[in-house]
Amino acid sequence: MNKTKKIIICSLIVFVGGLCVYLPLLGSYGLFDPWETHYSEVSRSMIQQDDYISTFWQDNGFFSKPVLTFWMQATGMKIAGLNQDNSSPGEMALSSKPEWATRLPVVILAIFALMAVFIFVATYFSISAGFFSAAVLALTPHFALIARQTITDMPFLALMSIAMIFFITAMQGEDQKPPHLFNFKVKSLNFKINLAHLAAIWLLLLALPQYFLFSSDISASVTFFKKRITFSGYLVFLPYLILIGDILLGYITGKTSYRKIMTNIGFSFIALGILAKGFGALFIPGVIFFIYFLVEGEWEKVDRFDLLRGIFIIAAISFPWHHAMIIRHGGAFYQEYFVHHHFKRAAVGVHGERGVFTYYLKQLTFGLLPFLPIIPGIILNLFGKSPQNRDKSRKSLIHLLLIWLLTSFFLFSFMLTKFHHYILPFTAPFSILAGIYLAKLSSNKLGLSPKSFYFSLVAGLVLLIFAVRELFLDPAHIVNLFVYKYERLFPYELNLSWGIAFFSVPLFLATILYFFRQNKKAVVVYLFAA
Repeated sequence: MNKTKKIIICSLIVFVGGLCVYLPLLGSYGLFDPWETHYSEVSRSMIQQDDYISTFWQDNGFFSKPVLTFWMQATGMKIAGLNQDNSSPGEMALSSKPEWATRLPVVILAIFALMAVFIFVATYFSISAGFFSAAVLALTPHFALIARQTITDMPFLALMSIAMIFFITAMQGEDQKPPHLFNFKVKSLNFKINLAHLAAIWLLLLALPQYFLFSSDISASVTFFKKRITFSGYLVFLPYLILIGDILLGYITGKTSYRKIMTNIGFSFIALGILAKGFGALFIPGVIFFIYFLVEGEWEKVDRFDLLRGIFIIAAISFPWHHAMIIRHGGAFYQEYFVHHHFKRAAVGVHGERGVFTYYLKQLTFGLLPFLPIIPGIILNLFGKSPQNRDKSRKSLIHLLLIWLLTSFFLFSFMLTKFHHYILPFTAPFSILAGIYLAKLSSNKLGLSPKSFYFSLVAGLVLLIFAVRELFLDPAHIVNLFVYKYERLFPYELNLSWGIAFFSVPLFLATILYFFRQNKKAVVVYLFAA
C-alpha cells in the first residue's frame, strides 16, 4: 500500500476518533448563555420566518456576526424536525434535540480540521506525527471545549486552518497538471475525473445556492432623473456568478495547475471563514504569509497563490450575503457589523476585557493544560540538531508554522477587545509543532543533549504543577475558556478542585514515563492521560 492510500485510510480513523471524543453526551447539557442561546434563537427565527438572509433575535436585527453559523444551526434544526408546523410545544426547552441539532454541525467542522491537520503533517513529516498532531489538537482543552459549543469561534478556526493548510500545500507542491483521480462510465461514455473537476464542483456548490437564494428575495433600485429604476436580484448578483465562471473557464480550458487549484480551494475556505466570523479570516493568513516572505525572502513564491483569482473567489462566495444585507438593512447593518464589530472591536475596544500582550498567556496556561509539560521540549527541539531540522524544505515549513503560531498570539494580543476564547486560533499551529515533537521523541530523534532533554522535563513539570495549583484554587478558569460573562457565579460548592487534582496525577506520572521510556507506547499513554 502506497503512502497516499495509507494517509486516506488513517484520516478516516481520525474522523471516527474525533466522533468518539466529541459526540458522547453532546446533548446532555443545556445551551450556554449568552451566545449558544442567542445564535440558536437567530437560527430558529430564520426557519420560523422562512428567511435565510436577515439575522434577527426576536424583533431586533442581530448584526454582530455573519451568517454561516446560523445556516449551519438552521440546517441542523431542519434535519431534526424542529420548529415545524407539527412541532410540539416546548420542544426547544424540554428535549435534547436543539443541543444536538445546533452543536453537531460545529463538531463535524472541528473534526474536519483534525483530519486536515493529520493529512498535512502525515504528508510532509510522518504518519505518526500526523496522528500525534491530530490527537494533541483534539485533546487540547481550549479546542475540545469550544468544539462542543455552537458558537462562531470553532467554524472560524476550522475553516481558516484548513485554508492555511491548502496554501502551504500549494507552496510546497510541484507545479504540475491537475492529478487524475478516478474514472466512471455512463453507458458508453467514459469520464476521466481530475482535481480540477472536483474543485469546479466545490466552487459551484458554494456559489450557486447563494446566487439563487439572494436573487429570488432581493432586488435593488436607483433613482435616475427623479425616476426610480428597479433591478431584479438575478441581475444584481450576476457579477458574483461571472467571477466564478472565470475560474471555471480556466479549469475547462486546462489553463490551470495543481498549485493554482490548491490555492483556489484555500481561498474558498477563507471566504467561508469570512462568512463564519468576519474578515479576520482573510487578514490573519495574509499577515502570516507576508511575515514569512519578509523573513525568508522567498518573494518568488507569491506567484503561486494566484491572488487575482483568489480575490474573485472570496468576492463570489463571501460578498453576496454582505451585499444583500446592505440592500435590506443599509446603515444599521453597516454600522454594527463593520464599524462596531470589526473596526472598534479591534482598534478601540467594545465590551469584554482589556489587557497587555501577556493577557493570553494565562488563558493558554489552562487552554493547553495537558501539554504544558512538552512546551519546553518543543522550544528546544526547534533549535535542535536533528536530521529533520537540517532538511531545507522541512526547515522552511517549521519556520512557517512558527510564524503562524506567533502571529496568531500577537495579533489577538494587540486587539483591544479581549475574550479568553479569542486565542483559540493558536491551538492549530501549536498542535502541529507538538505532534512533530512527540513523533521525534517516540523515535528517539530529537537531537537534544541529555542535559537539555532533562532540563525540558523539569521545566515542563514545573509548568504543570503551577497550572494545576491555579486551577485547584479556582476551577472556574476552565469554564471561562468558552463563556462570556466571567463574573457570573461559579458552583464552588461542588468541590471540583479535588477532581482536577485527582486527574492531574496520572498526567504527571505519564509525563515522567515518556521521558524515561522514549517510545510510541509511552507517548500514547501520555496522550491517554491528557
